Amino acid sequence: MPGMRISLLLIALLCSLGDARGQAPEVFDAAEQALMRLYPDMPVAALRSSTLLRAVDTSALDCPLVAGLPLSTALDVYRLEYSIDGSAFALHVSADGSLVQVCDERAPNLGRGTMSLRRATADSDGDGLNDTADACPEIAGLNVGVQRGCPLRAVGDRDGDGVGDGDDRCPDQAGAALAEGCALLRDRDGDGVPDHVDICSDDSGIIRSDFALGCPGDGSGSSSRQRASGETCHVSGDSTPIYASASEQAAIVDRLIPALAQTEFSEVRGRSADGVWARVADGWVRASELRGACYNIPLLSAAPGEATGCFLRPRGEIANLRAGPGGRIVRRISAGELQAVLGENVSGDWLFFREGWVSRSVLHLSGVCDDLPVLNPAQVGSGTFFFCPPEYVGFLPPRIAIGDRNARIASATIANRLRAAPQISAEQIGEIPPGTVIDAVLDGPACNLAFVWWQVEVDGRIGWTVESDRNANYYYLEPAPSAEVAGVDVQGPSARALSDAAPATASQMIHSANANALATIRAMSVESPRAVAWSPSGQLLAAIAGDGRVALFKLPGFMTLDTNGLSPEIREIRAIAFSPDGRYLALGSGGDRVSVAALSADGIVAAPQNLGELSGPVRGLAWSAASDKLAAISGDEGLKLARRAGTLKLWDVASGSGEASGLRLHYSFPYPLTAIAFSRDGRWLAVSGGSEVDNRAALWIYDAESGDLVFNKALIPMPGGGLVSASPDSVLGDFVYSSGDSLYQIAVESGDDMRFYHQAGHRLERLAFRARVLQGAEALFALTSRDRRGETRLRFGNALNAYSPETVLDIDAVALAFSPDGTSLAVAERNSDHLLMLAVADS
Repeated sequence: MPGMRISLLLIALLCSLGDARGQAPEVFDAAEQALMRLYPDMPVAALRSSTLLRAVDTSALDCPLVAGLPLSTALDVYRLEYSIDGSAFALHVSADGSLVQVCDERAPNLGRGTMSLRRATADSDGDGLNDTADACPEIAGLNVGVQRGCPLRAVGDRDGDGVGDGDDRCPDQAGAALAEGCALLRDRDGDGVPDHVDICSDDSGIIRSDFALGCPGDGSGSSSRQRASGETCHVSGDSTPIYASASEQAAIVDRLIPALAQTEFSEVRGRSADGVWARVADGWVRASELRGACYNIPLLSAAPGEATGCFLRPRGEIANLRAGPGGRIVRRISAGELQAVLGENVSGDWLFFREGWVSRSVLHLSGVCDDLPVLNPAQVGSGTFFFCPPEYVGFLPPRIAIGDRNARIASATIANRLRAAPQISAEQIGEIPPGTVIDAVLDGPACNLAFVWWQVEVDGRIGWTVESDRNANYYYLEPAPSAEVAGVDVQGPSARALSDAAPATASQMIHSANANALATIRAMSVESPRAVAWSPSGQLLAAIAGDGRVALFKLPGFMTLDTNGLSPEIREIRAIAFSPDGRYLALGSGGDRVSVAALSADGIVAAPQNLGELSGPVRGLAWSAASDKLAAISGDEGLKLARRAGTLKLWDVASGSGEASGLRLHYSFPYPLTAIAFSRDGRWLAVSGGSEVDNRAALWIYDAESGDLVFNKALIPMPGGGLVSASPDSVLGDFVYSSGDSLYQIAVESGDDMRFYHQAGHRLERLAFRARVLQGAEALFALTSRDRRGETRLRFGNALNAYSPETVLDIDAVALAFSPDGTSLAVAERNSDHLLMLAVADS
């Protein structure tokens, strides 16, 4: 009987899908087109279900994961779910098939706007012209001129969308009249070109049919797009003057007539720093006359180690490139290959560029080739040479020198790559294990991009490796202590190792460049610690033991304080939090109680006052920045239904006593809550939670004063719950949260929501930020991640620089907390009876 019931359900589902496809075939056609765009190499996905949603009036098409912009009229929307990788993948499609919105976190570029499909009845940009008759179907414009439907800038309408500046809510961005002059599709740089068609989506550019769409007019825009074969940025205009240098005071050496010139002479090879001048084969031209695929044009400079303003190319079809003047042939360069000259030998008959030497006799030179730097071929015999500028401007000054066993790999966990040449594109010929002492430093330094390189010998293999990275402010190589030179092993214990020696002290702030030198300077006895918190002064450290007892330590001596005054709350404590003003310690029990205990100046804890109860075990506590509000969350999926779901309560805390406090918010949630945080300014309150049973997770953000829900988002569920933390700096918005194996930042008021960290296939479990942010340089975080094999690592990274190196330690932490001054990290380690204090020990 059950089998028959399942069969009937399957038949009913298939019939319903068939009916839907018959009633709205354009919906399914549009969805399949969208899937082909997203995953062109994937076989046709199986349709699992289709649901007719309510009529919507924004381009989000009722997808809660993205922000939408106004539509002219409300549209009926279908939600279609396809089977991809064994799980549902959702698309929202307008009933007329003209708009498709991906609604799944796994999609590339989720949130960058709806997909517009060209259909006879569709007007994707909302400018009143059907897509088939619109020369710019995704950019709102005017029904005039040869290019109907494209923007036409005019006095009083500077974005050219037909909506006068006085009535235009977005006067600098071409949009649609129905949206008060704003774009219907996501346009991050505001130039009127939607992100999904903008070649330079981060740089405000121009809209011109003969130019790279959305890129700046001087060719300076950055883009991940690769030029197709035959695409060039070139100079047009009538008899364009070519100057000897990037100045109108320079001599005019020729004139370029594009109609008569070959492409190699009109193609732009570089640009000046101010963007006014463009470099062609025979000199410089004004950049206002550019056409074509003009983006990622290199900046040319006459500084040492960069382009000198002199360019070479073979006179004939090919020319030999050699390792040195008259030396072995490295490769051959072709007639169309233009290279920037970096210098010449003493006699001036051989010229050098980044890959080797070429005889001047076989070259055609252009630009300014007088007074080239004189290079010693013996120093560039490897075939590649990079100057380091005086005083290493733009680079980290070297800390090592040529010699034997005088340098080592700085990290205890990360290997250095060994390459055939000092550039990241060179062939990798090996790796140097973490902590290895280099046998010999043979040559260098060589400066390239932000890196300083040295030629080294390790175990008989010779190659180039990086000493430092200016972007990340990080050294990969460090001077080897004299003990190592004598052959003594000084790598020392791991960060977890305990010692009987006197405890070390720490005064260095932990940062990206020294995190790999972290060591355990203290180990406090706490049975199975599972939570940790610092007082704002840094003088008290609290931890929760496995049996629910609270341990309290007073610094600088880490003296254990008596916590008997917390009875009866001393047992079954699940969450702790110091108030920002240092006056109170909040406690959340494994039952349902939230209490507040007053702290004296010497750290003595008074008897706690009951603030209220939740509907289940307390999972987290958070204070507002002003210490006038306390929020608590609950939930436990392992309990019965009545206590399983999540609860959020928010109290006004006038004096820390229950009698003087008032309940402000009391909300219930469909599944347990796992994380809670106030924003830095106390304006917003964020909570997240999830259910492993239902395979669902979400983030909710509230106005802390009114209690209004201001943001919510479905998250990729991961066993163990999500993370929410106040952002340490406005550059990272208001909150940082986890979704799946990634960290995101969200600015609540603007709705800016973006990923900044990804650890593929890992579960992100614990997160802590160092309180002090180095403006524009570093926001350090500590993060625990668990891989598919169940192995957990402690990672240190820079939230302001995705390319900063990570330090990874073999520590399975269940709780983390930076000290307020950033010099220490308290770690509650799984399966341990110690609370560890990590720091860079003072020497």
